[in-house]
Amino acid sequence: MKGIKDYLSLGTHNAICDVCGFKFKSTELSKRWDGMMVCSQDFEERHPQDLIKGKNDNQSVPFVRDNIIKFRED
Repeated sequence: MKGIKDYLSLGTHNAICDVCGFKFKSTELSKRWDGMMVCSQDFEERHPQDLIKGKNDNQSVPFVRDNIIKFRED
């Protein structure tokens, strides 16, 4: 199907945006952080909190007492 993006531009080819499905020239698409080739409207940066690594913390208690209840016998 012929469309507005079907014109000759040396060094480029027609490509489809992976998100919206519209036709663009290959020079108009960009590779997103997840590997998808998308147009400028669908391009989004990776969220900074995706790259944060958690720290291990010590969850043991500093001291332990016995849970034995002793009754006084008379």
